[in-house]
Amino acid sequence: MDNYEVQSGRIILSVKNLCPSCVVIFDASRAPNWVSFQIKDGPTILTKGSPEFPASDVAEWSDEKLSQMIEVVTDGLGGKSA
Repeated sequence: MDNYEVQSGRIILSVKNLCPSCVVIFDASRAPNWVSFQIKDGPTILTKGSPEFPASDVAEWSDEKLSQMIEVVTDGLGGKSA
């Protein structure tokens, strides 16, 4: 399901699994067709730029691939939380 809210929720869950203290900030102006976001840990922005993906692409990703994409756009978020 390529619903923006569903895919945004999946991104939040994936980020929280990698970094419980992190916050995801979405660019609502790109909704509902695109999911654009930044990931912050306190005042530090962890994402490189503002990643943006078509909601339909995110919908096709497995949870594992979504987690891998989050690691890519943050230069290894999972490693930072360990």
